[in-house]
Amino acid sequence: MMMTWENLAEYIRKRPGMFFGESGPDGLPRFFLFLIKGILSQAPEGYGGPVEVVVSDKGKGQEFRVSFQGLQLLSVAISGLQDLDGHLWKLSQCELSCVPSASSSCVVETSDGEHKTTLRWKSGLPGKPKCVRFEGSSFVKLTLQPEQQIFQTLQHDQIYKMAGILRDYSLLRPQLATVLRSRMLGREIRYFYKEGIKSYLMESDYQRWPLHPGCLHFKRSEGGLSVEGCLRFLHAGSAYVQSYANYHPTQGGTHVEGLAAALKDLFGPEARGCRDVLFLTNPDTGQKVFLPACCIGVVHFQCPEPRYQGPTKDI
Repeated sequence: MMMTWENLAEYIRKRPGMFFGESGPDGLPRFFLFLIKGILSQAPEGYGGPVEVVVSDKGKGQEFRVSFQGLQLLSVAISGLQDLDGHLWKLSQCELSCVPSASSSCVVETSDGEHKTTLRWKSGLPGKPKCVRFEGSSFVKLTLQPEQQIFQTLQHDQIYKMAGILRDYSLLRPQLATVLRSRMLGREIRYFYKEGIKSYLMESDYQRWPLHPGCLHFKRSEGGLSVEGCLRFLHAGSAYVQSYANYHPTQGGTHVEGLAAALKDLFGPEARGCRDVLFLTNPDTGQKVFLPACCIGVVHFQCPEPRYQGPTKDI
């Protein structure tokens, strides 16, 4: 059966947990993650935003307004559908197509600085895009109301889960500024890491003495796979590495085990400190190594078609 907006919207409304992992308020951060991930996956490297998120009350529900300033996109719908009114609205990730289908209303606006195109969804179904002359900067803006019967309303805990999603993207994409505003908080939460994970590590455990100035940074891409990481060596404490796979936080994994093996080779058997430092690489199996010095770090592994196993499979 050919996929259409009608049956996609019906599938999502009947079984939202299958698409988002959860329904109710805890499903909203996952709904939000699909949206952010789907748009930023199409943003060029070095895109700095800002990405601005505003959560406000709208009738009995809530309205989300997410804007990506300085970003120009043509693809914000679902692949496989016919072109709408001569405009190409394709989607690089099918996850993003779940967002309007799980919304009672959704409006997408895109601008290239000369024209602005608007596409409206109602009850998960798209209308026809409208294009008008527009003078200004390029942007992508989504204004939507998550379906109240599926998600209910965002609470305090879910607001900070959404903030965590923005923080992760800020630290993994250097110079990306993100902002979250909510009437519930009465304040705004901002993130910005000029040098990405290096800036983040300088912020973490800032009071501990460094063994070496600065950070050890590494980055490599090969055959569609890429890995980037940064380590900071400190005089004491526990060794740990905050790991990510395709922008998702993970509990260790083979990429962390590979990093531990590289550290063992880097130090060598003769590099002994006053004590060995435990570095747990796989919480599922208890796999570990002992290092002669403490380090903290961040490592981010990306692959086009992941086949997660071990402690990474829970994502």
